[in-house]
Amino acid sequence: MLVAGEASGDLHGAALCRALRGLDPRCRLFGMGGAQMAAAGMNLLVDVTRASVVGGSEAIGQVPRLYAPTAGFVRSSAAPTVPQCSS
Repeated sequence: MLVAGEASGDLHGAALCRALRGLDPRCRLFGMGGAQMAAAGMNLLVDVTRASVVGGSEAIGQVPRLYAPTAGFVRSSAAPTVPQCSS
């Protein structure tokens, strides 16, 4: 599970996705990110680009929308059926 909440996180997350898939192409990557992480092979559960805003008060209004998927992430990562990347 990977989580990025803005553009630079999406950029770095995409590099991490590519590196993990290079180590093990069967690795299942999922979480919250943007187009770059999706292009690198991550299954987006939440697309952060839909919540993009500029300004402090606008960002605060998006917190509940971005925080809500956390419970689903915890359930997904704790499930014994989620395959792990090999080491």
